[in-house]
Amino acid sequence: MDDIKVSVIVPVYNSERYLEKCLDSLINQTLKEIEIICVDDGSTDSSPEILERYSKKDNRIKIITQKNKDVGAAREAGLKIANGEYVAFSDNDDWLALDAFEKLYNNAKSNDSDVVIFKVVFYYSDNDSYIYPKSLNLENYFNEGTDYNNFTFKAENIKKQVMNTLFAPWFKFYKLEFLKKHNFYFKENITYPDVPFHVQTLLKAEKLSFCPEYLYFYRRNHQESMLLISKDTPRIFDIFEVIDEVEDFLIINNFCESYKFEFYQFKLGQINFWFLRCGESYQKIFY
Repeated sequence: MDDIKVSVIVPVYNSERYLEKCLDSLINQTLKEIEIICVDDGSTDSSPEILERYSKKDNRIKIITQKNKDVGAAREAGLKIANGEYVAFSDNDDWLALDAFEKLYNNAKSNDSDVVIFKVVFYYSDNDSYIYPKSLNLENYFNEGTDYNNFTFKAENIKKQVMNTLFAPWFKFYKLEFLKKHNFYFKENITYPDVPFHVQTLLKAEKLSFCPEYLYFYRRNHQESMLLISKDTPRIFDIFEVIDEVEDFLIINNFCESYKFEFYQFKLGQINFWFLRCGESYQKIFY
């Protein structure tokens, strides 16, 4: 395609149970001018075969294969070859509403926004239930009846969302030119690369916009979840590096004073969150 409107980047690692549902939600998007960049991060199950099969029936799928480097490196590999006007992310075990990219693209174009934030549904497979988290409802910050296709704002208008909410990139829709201008990237060899990326992009965006619809379905409680696998490894200590990186960014870009309370809340909240989930063998040194 000459005119790719959206590049969606999907890190893939041993997701044979969920990958087809994810890919089906992408190849069947109502917005057709997309590219689907799947980064196989050293899978050892049948995920590579699933990717190959789907790529043969849809030439919009591009496959990158690399040794296992983790999700940050996989997202970064996808970003390096993205050609779309906008960039979206999906985890390999999640899925999107079929009209997600059409609605997000229209919102981004109408507002000329750097980042569009949208709503997420939490899916629990153990009892097949759906939760619609109110914490991501940005309508609470703005006047009732706001036309969100003609409305932009900045991070200072939604301060709590900058450092004390969900950090994942998959409920945001990014202008690729904006990401390249500021050289934003996902750090490799760190367990929580989403956190600095989230904070930095929101604070640097000149125009944020909001699409008030539930467009992403996040699978919460399966055994491969990062929250479940990281607590009993030394990687739990990565959160201290993440906190330092966020603080350095605030200092360098003169955000410290205006976000002092939010940063302290973030720092204490993250340390407490991971301490309570720390494996017994690491609790003393973590403390």
